[in-house]
Order: sequence, then structure tokens, then C-alpha cells
Amino acid sequence: MQLSPTGLLVTSDGENNRLRFWDRQGKPLAAPFPTGQSRVGMLHFDKFLTTLSNDEEDTLRVWDRQGRPLIHDPIPAKDWSMAFSYVDHHLVTWNFDKNTLEFWDSQGKLLSESIPTEQELGLYGMVFSPSGLLVTSDDENDTLRFWDRHGKSLSDDPIPTGQDNPSMEFSPTGLLVTLDDENNTLRFWDTQGKPLSNEPIPTGQERVEIQFSPAGLLVTTDSENNTLRFWDTQGKPLSNEPIPTGQERVEIQFSPSGLLVTTDSENNTLRFWDTQGKPLSNEPIPTGQERVEAQFSPAGLLVTTDSENNTLRFWDGEGKLVGEPVLNVDATAFSLTGLLVTLDSKNNTLRFWDNQGNLISAPIPTGQENISMEFSEVGLLITKGNNTLRFWDAGTQKASKIYVGYSFDTIISSRSQPFFLTYQNLSLETTLWNAQTLMPVIDRFTLPSPIEAFSEDGEYLAFLTKNNEIYTFNLFDLTPEGLHKRACYIANRNLTAAEWKQYIGNLLPDQPYEKTCDKFPLPPDMEKEGIDVANNHNPDWWQHLVNLFTMEVSTP
Repeated sequence: MQLSPTGLLVTSDGENNRLRFWDRQGKPLAAPFPTGQSRVGMLHFDKFLTTLSNDEEDTLRVWDRQGRPLIHDPIPAKDWSMAFSYVDHHLVTWNFDKNTLEFWDSQGKLLSESIPTEQELGLYGMVFSPSGLLVTSDDENDTLRFWDRHGKSLSDDPIPTGQDNPSMEFSPTGLLVTLDDENNTLRFWDTQGKPLSNEPIPTGQERVEIQFSPAGLLVTTDSENNTLRFWDTQGKPLSNEPIPTGQERVEIQFSPSGLLVTTDSENNTLRFWDTQGKPLSNEPIPTGQERVEAQFSPAGLLVTTDSENNTLRFWDGEGKLVGEPVLNVDATAFSLTGLLVTLDSKNNTLRFWDNQGNLISAPIPTGQENISMEFSEVGLLITKGNNTLRFWDAGTQKASKIYVGYSFDTIISSRSQPFFLTYQNLSLETTLWNAQTLMPVIDRFTLPSPIEAFSEDGEYLAFLTKNNEIYTFNLFDLTPEGLHKRACYIANRNLTAAEWKQYIGNLLPDQPYEKTCDKFPLPPDMEKEGIDVANNHNPDWWQHLVNLFTMEVSTP
């Protein structure tokens, strides 16, 4: 099965080669229908669903969100490739045998068909630019061609690059750079597919690699001679010659503001370069550390760590040292806001630092052993060790209780709701957690893969369970309203006063009693206890309803 970006589910029956589409409420949109293919597996789901058969015929077929075929006959997969535009969700298909393109709009309407490319594209010969322009690349004849969203070529003929088998990379601003790493030349192309120079530009470097700054500044590195060269957003070099770094085994890294740092792990030095490619120091700066690794925080603070002596040093946005070396640092992790957490694995303690490098907490015992740590996508710090988990709020340094019997390899977070999954790769054991209550919602179930479990909007979780060869489809609405309905479905009545006190009162002492199910009467003990019932549902209380999923509620 697979979820679409909008929460539509598709289940595939590989035995009978049928598909079935389901809406966000778990209702089938139609009966299972044949695909016209054999041994069907799913390949991709963006605006379209693409099905792939794995038999000798190897066919592909494309379907819309309602399960209607967009390409009415299966296409031979051996002679077919595709590319998606993530700007407007257009689809382009390429026929290997005929060497033609077909353009489809986001509704599956064929905009143009069988357009000769006049190129030899190869398997990876199509790519969309950030602005939605299609670029086709001919590695055999070293030409490019640019196409608009309607399938119109922006040039009469393929454009020779003048390079040998160039690779392509787009800048954050949409500028295209082609790199010929055989002859160490660059060529720049604007957002309309026009070359910005008449000929490829020699870099004057060897073993060239390229990297863009957040603002679109290009840096070429020469790992043979340890030089840098900077190029502006129009493809012009900012220096007449490559600049020696004075370092060895150079690695480069950009800060969020565009400051560049080069790290020499052989001699343990740093060098800082401004946003115009000028060095901020005349010589590399010794760090006073060994086996140096550098990392920028989201706030732009640079941290260097010494894995040999377990030290840490802070550097500001100007490349200057901040404070003295910090001892007993075995691991580091940055929060989304730039807070730093350091781990002392000998004493199993954590320390927290603000985004200026100031210590904001004394060492805090974790109560765990053999610890590792990482941040989830929602900004929650998780420490794990010896089959235990603990959750931390980096801002307040408050921690949850220690959960015994849990571990994970992967964390997947919902995009819009306060939930995340912890997942073990070998055992497939998965737990859904509430990031607000820091409690399990669906406890230790088996999930084949967590990657497609959440819908694109984050409001739904879908997974299959298997029992005695019977597969069951599980769909959870993670919105507060959906959780309220789920709790009512499981309890099938209103909680007694004692149950409310036991399960909810301990979590929210100030929360007045509310009905779990509006359609059912109150239990008898409510009148006996003289407990008032709140008329309006509190959204905070809805969030805590998820903990009813796994609690045992007996039927009266």
C-alpha cells in the first residue's frame, strides 16, 4: 500500500493484479479493479500513481487520484522513463525506443505527444529546474535542450555544451551549472536555458567539485592542490586565479548566513571566508584540537569537536574563538533553534548551551547508560541506551520518565500534528508517540516501513497488520476531532468518574470531566459523586485522548 500526498490510500493486490483506492475516512472509492498488468508493484506516488509490473513484459501505467488511468495502455517499462515537476506537478514521459517526449498536466491531460528530442538521453537524461523548466541532457553528443511546461523547446536544436559528459547542478536561485570534471571546466546557464558564456570556462583547478552557498554563490574546490575559487550568481569568477587555502584535505561548509569555513583535518586548522569569497585571516587558524570536525548550528554558531581528547570549542560568525575549550564532550546535537546539547558518556550526563555558546545548565544525569542522542524533526531531544528511551525539552531541560524496553533506528515525524514514530530496522517494531504528552499512543506494533506511514499533510497514519494470513488496513485520523472519535469508538461509552480520575486526572489535574462519547449517557457514578460535566470540549484535553488508545476499558 502507499499514501498519496493528500492522504488517499492505494492498496495493491499483487496476486490478482488489482488496485483499490480509499479516501481519508477509510472508505473505498470503488471496487478493486484490474490494472491490465502482471505482478504489480507500486513505483511512485506524487500527483500521480505509477504502477510497475515485474514480469517479463515490464510495463508501467499512470493513474490519477480517483484511480482512473491517465495513460490508458500499459507502457513498456524497458522503453520508458519519467520525470516529475515538483513546481506544478507536471509529468514528462520519455520513450527510449522512439526517443520522444510526452508532456502531461497535473490533471493527467496530454499536452503534447511524441516530440522528438533529437538527443540520446540515457536513463537519467531528464531533470526539472527549480522553476519547472525541463532540461534534457545527451551524454553521447554532450548537448542540452530546455523545454517549457507545455512541451515547447526553447531552442530550435539541441545546444552543444562544448564539454565532455558534463554533470548538472542547480543553484538555489535556479542557475544551472554544467561541470566537465575531465577537463575541469564550467558553463553557466540562466533560468531560460541560455548560456552565460560563449565557451566553457576553465577553472584552473584539478579534481573539481562544486558547492553552492545559501545565497547562490558557487565555490569550486581542488582536492589535488587545495585551492578554492568563488563564482558569483552570474557565473563570473570573483578572483583571477584559484586561491590557495594553505591547508590539506580541505572540507568546506557554509553557515546559514553564507560564511564559509574550510577545515583541515590533517593539521587541525580552520579558515573563514566571507560571503564574497575573501579570507578573514591571512593564515589558517590552529584549533588546538585533534581529529577536528566542524559543524554550524542553525543560528550560525560554529562548533569544533576533538574526538581524540573529547573537547569542544565555539567560534562566532566572524571566525573568532568564544571562551575556553569545553572538556568531557563525547557527542553533540543541535536543536532546530540552535540550542546545543553535549553528552558526557562517562558520567551519562547532558549539558545545554544557548545559541551564543553560553552554558545554561549544570550537568544533568540521564538515568541511562551507553547513551546516544538525537533530535526529532519536531525539535524533541531523545536519549537512548540499553533498551531505554527518554525525551527532553531542550528549552526547559525537562525530561520525561524513562521508558524501558524501547529502542529505535529511525524517527519519522508528522508534518502538522504533534506525533512521531520510532522504528527499529531489524525487528520492524514501531511506536507512535505524542510529542506533547511524551507518551505512547500506539504501542509497539509492526510496520514494514515508516517512510510512507504519515500522509503528506501529517493528519493521517496508515499501516497494515497481519494475523493468520489476513491483512487488516489501519487508518488513524490524528487531528483532535479524529482522536476524539477514536477514543469514543474504543471505549464505546463515557468513562466512569473513577476511570477519569485514574487515566485523565493524573495527566491534567485541572481538567474538568468531559464526555468521551456525546451520544451516550453519563455513567451512574457521576451523579453519585456529584461531578460537574464541562459542556465545551477543550482542545488540550483532545490531545490527551490519544492515551486512551492503549488503555484497557472494560465493557459494563
